[in-house]
Amino acid sequence: VRCVQETGINAEYMGYKMNYITACLAIFLYTVSLGSCFDPDIYRNTTEQIKAHGYLSEIHDVTTEDGYILTVIRIPGKESEPRPMKKKQPVYMQPGIFCMADVFTAAGPKKGAAYFLVNAGYDVWIVNSRGTFYSKKHIKYTTRDKEFWEFTLEEQGVFDQRAVFEYIVAKTGYQKVHFWSHSQGGTQMMAALTLCLLYTSPSPRDQRGSRMPSSA
Repeated sequence: VRCVQETGINAEYMGYKMNYITACLAIFLYTVSLGSCFDPDIYRNTTEQIKAHGYLSEIHDVTTEDGYILTVIRIPGKESEPRPMKKKQPVYMQPGIFCMADVFTAAGPKKGAAYFLVNAGYDVWIVNSRGTFYSKKHIKYTTRDKEFWEFTLEEQGVFDQRAVFEYIVAKTGYQKVHFWSHSQGGTQMMAALTLCLLYTSPSPRDQRGSRMPSSA
């Protein structure tokens, strides 16, 4: 008190300030504890999230014709399902712009779209688009090379869609694959179908050259 009086600092003001700081600290610690106790998925990657909820998870690398290596996450069913598992209709899920596979799993087994499809009896394949966190590999370039980033929705639509569909068909034996997407994912499929190159020619490069030009 003497120190406060000598320096001219109002003791009541200091008390209010300390209470404010304490309250902010308490709110911060409470928020952190809530995240730790009730949402452990925030500390897990996509496959860890899936396995933590009792579902099977596989990682597949799919290489496109122009050299990008896409990480595809498969959820073939639940851990509790009897073995051997029966064949299921495959579903290809494509996230939107700036999104990754966990956009379909982060909401958890009660609300996540991927879990909804698995629970309905589908074999789910979720693709991470080129350039996103899980798909930053190329057979020739790294993400530090400008050539790595020289692609458009056209390349994503034609090369990526084709590579993933053919991979799923080869792995599952199904000739028809269901498609589920939102935002950019739908645009990529529209690009592939509009250009009439999905399954209609031996290779996109046969008709469009070594690198496809940007769409008008």
